Amino acid sequence: DIPGGLPTLNPVDPAGRFEPIVGPWAGLFVKEADPGIIDSLRSAGRLEKVEPYEHSYPHCWRCGTPLIYYAKTSWFARTQSEKIALLAQNEAIAWHPEHIKHGRFGDWLQNNIDWALSRDRYWGTPLPVWRWAAAERPHDTCIGSVEELGRLAGRDLSDLDLHRPYVDAVTFPCPVDGCGAEATRIEPVLDAWFDSGSMPAAQFHHPHSDGLFEQRFPADFICEAIDQTR
Repeated sequence: DIPGGLPTLNPVDPAGRFEPIVGPWAGLFVKEADPGIIDSLRSAGRLEKVEPYEHSYPHCWRCGTPLIYYAKTSWFARTQSEKIALLAQNEAIAWHPEHIKHGRFGDWLQNNIDWALSRDRYWGTPLPVWRWAAAERPHDTCIGSVEELGRLAGRDLSDLDLHRPYVDAVTFPCPVDGCGAEATRIEPVLDAWFDSGSMPAAQFHHPHSDGLFEQRFPADFICEAIDQTR
């Protein structure tokens, strides 16, 4: 349910097919069900008009499949709670052109909302959250380092490739005696913008570097295309 008590109604499964609740169109891809839905509305006397017209519509750039908007859960970062600090940092930056400071970028910071951080893709930086789904009380834990993950898994993971599918194979038991549940990583990965924002630290492998990060942070000059200023 969403805030305010309104239910989240989603009669479509993750493959874009209608669920059994929809009745005669259950199992059909939503676009394939259009003719039947139109005929049903016509038979019920509730059809106002049918008029084909050409218009733009989103499709998967890989396979050409029509895309649909889909209600589902997401992981968020509480960026709104850092609004004051973000605005203060913006004041310390010399923008060129100057109008970006309180225009495109400043407006974006003023209207900042919490960041929908997770993405349902295979490639990307895995969201470091492990879930005890089979526990009596299912719960999650966010892992802060390879060392912590290795300690929980009971083995050395210093050479682990932290991408899928390798990191997904790492599991560990619930620390509660008698629980018996195994924690597995949840499927989502992080928004690619998280990787971009991590660049200042990641390029020097901070905090495992030899001090280069401390010497060079913050940057003296950043050059970006106008559409990247966010």
